[in-house]
Amino acid sequence: MLKKYLKFNLIFALIFILQLVAEYYELSALKYITKPLIVISLLIMFAISTKLKGRFHKRLFTGLVFGLIGDVLLMLVWKNEAFLPTD
Repeated sequence: MLKKYLKFNLIFALIFILQLVAEYYELSALKYITKPLIVISLLIMFAISTKLKGRFHKRLFTGLVFGLIGDVLLMLVWKNEAFLPTD
């Protein structure tokens, strides 16, 4: 598995390490780039490897898209507290 998708694994590891660095040093600009990139890279890899054949693959892909939307929305909460009510 690691050799079959070596390029993807290296790119994903780089994105993951950048995300860890952004969290550790509190680099908000880098966080806003790397957080969605993690899910986007998974979406691309999943679509390429499965070619989205069958209902299960399409549903899993849709779940990843909604996960990406949720991540982006949660990143925007600090701009407007009323965006997602906490009560």
